Amino acid sequence: MKNKIGGVISLIIVGAMVLFIIVSGFIDLGGAVFAKTLDEYVANPEKGMYVSGGIKMADGPIYIVTHTLNGIPTGKEYYYSVYTDEGTVVYVRASKGFQKKFVDGFSSKPVVITGKIRAMDYDVNNALSDDAKAFQDNGYEIATTGDRLLYLDDVMIPQAIMRIVFMFMVAAPIVLMSVIGGNTPVQNMSGGRKTVTTILILVMMAGLVGLLHVVTYMF
Repeated sequence: MKNKIGGVISLIIVGAMVLFIIVSGFIDLGGAVFAKTLDEYVANPEKGMYVSGGIKMADGPIYIVTHTLNGIPTGKEYYYSVYTDEGTVVYVRASKGFQKKFVDGFSSKPVVITGKIRAMDYDVNNALSDDAKAFQDNGYEIATTGDRLLYLDDVMIPQAIMRIVFMFMVAAPIVLMSVIGGNTPVQNMSGGRKTVTTILILVMMAGLVGLLHVVTYMF
């Protein structure tokens, strides 16, 4: 009886995690479709807004964060400072290739940035605090929430798509393996059933590795 209860609780927890990750991905994609303009954000900056707009000036990457797991690199974050026509500096988390869209910090055509407004992690916030103060001393406005700087997460859309894909790569094999193999261990299977189950396990492991990478960008 206790084992059954424990199994049900585990399923509920796993199901909730799957639902949260998938739903959050679709929410971010929907937010990008109905994003406010960069001008609206500059006029009234708030954490949690979805924002999209074009910019022609950017510096960076001004700060790079390297994520590791047991000493193994799992990903990097690149932060840039971009300039609006209203005299505001907006910090942006973007891809490594973002800088290639500018020549000496300028672009002849507007470069579109789209993402969710987030509060910086304290480590990044502390690292960029002097940079933000220098901008403010020179007359630029910097958006904050409490004692933390705000930034636009330009990697939100690809990360949302990858979260959904990787989560399906984890969830679908679990369901299929329960149908194909039931409670039979892989080593006790034979023929095509064993081959298919082995492939599903590899797909699930690849999905887990992918999730480990993209979940670090969620918050």
